[in-house]
Amino acid sequence: MSQTLISNISQMVTFQGVAKKRGRRPTLQDLGVIENSCIILNGEKIQWVGPKKKLPKLSVQKKIDAKGMVCFPGLIDAHTHLVFGGSREDEFAMRAQGKSYLDIAKSGGGILSTVQSTQSASLKSLIQFGKKRLQYARTLGVTAIEMKSGYGLTVKDELKMLHAIAQLKKTEKTHIVSTFLGAHAFPKNMHQNAYTLLICEKMLPEIGRKKLADFCDVFIDSGFFNLAQTKKILLTAQKNGLHLRIHSDEFKALGGTELAVSFKAKSVDHLIAISKKGVLALKNSDTVATLLPGTSFFLGKPYAPARKLIDAGVVVCFATDFNPGSSTTQNLPFMTTLAMTQMKVTLAEALSGITYNAAKSLGLEQEMGSIEAGKLANLAFFEIPNFKYFPYHYGENFCKLVIWKGKPVVHLA
Repeated sequence: MSQTLISNISQMVTFQGVAKKRGRRPTLQDLGVIENSCIILNGEKIQWVGPKKKLPKLSVQKKIDAKGMVCFPGLIDAHTHLVFGGSREDEFAMRAQGKSYLDIAKSGGGILSTVQSTQSASLKSLIQFGKKRLQYARTLGVTAIEMKSGYGLTVKDELKMLHAIAQLKKTEKTHIVSTFLGAHAFPKNMHQNAYTLLICEKMLPEIGRKKLADFCDVFIDSGFFNLAQTKKILLTAQKNGLHLRIHSDEFKALGGTELAVSFKAKSVDHLIAISKKGVLALKNSDTVATLLPGTSFFLGKPYAPARKLIDAGVVVCFATDFNPGSSTTQNLPFMTTLAMTQMKVTLAEALSGITYNAAKSLGLEQEMGSIEAGKLANLAFFEIPNFKYFPYHYGENFCKLVIWKGKPVVHLA
């Protein structure tokens, strides 16, 4: 394998201490910042990291000058709805006039509006939409991303969305995790229990046979799936070989978090309305709390209790929840700014939430999320004075170089 030396890195934020603590209560010291550092890559993997003064003598085939930039592990967006048709700017204007998200959903808008647009879209167009959005995510430093279905709500259209994601997995220079979210909402003119049976008897067996998804997700909340329906879907998903994650406690706590923990789900997401029992369940588990500050920001709603969760010892991740209705942003760095200003987390907690802890929420922490020998060479370089500047100067993109599996995929420096 060919070796590559990346030198002239002003600061390398390794997150090695965060990895040793498995993501719990990260501190600044845990970030493992190395000043004036270098990285040696061997093919797709990291071979050596450390300060320039300890650089081993060896002959490398390729050299990259980082030009004094700050290096992070490739960023990881652990919760997105990136493949969809249409947009919902009209609903945004309606909310500004006083309509709530749930009011709009009950009147036929919301998720069902995007369902209609996605059902009308061709497989080719969904792939094109996804490709464009993934390319943009890469320019922000994102090297791994989770992508959900959930805007099909028929066997044909849910499979179409998953086939689009599968095609993007083959062609795009980003690590993609595919999630089946057929249980995102109930289709029009179909009884809730009948649709739950359709998911369990038709969709999940087909998805399992064709290995079209890594995870199964369920939206358990008031007006969506209830506890019994969620349990039935999760059981069926497990039998068909899928890992589990859920949307829970966004509007009302229905016991979804506790249920997910009992199933050893990798992640429970949203958690704005999480109960004390939910916090306790997460505290005593390896399930990650994936929080979505962009959704609260865009809807003008309260934020999930990140401070309470972290203090309890829960592993917390932050993601964009990119979707056309409640969080129309792919700006993952901005989520760290929101986490610090609105959710009162520390710098170390915010940065860990889009790197190591995000990897853990996807079951990928052995492969990525920190800069360590043996892990994949997924790296993002930012033209900023120091790593603390990352969430401080928000709304602009300072990423100039992205390495994915040892090769540059964005090179603007």
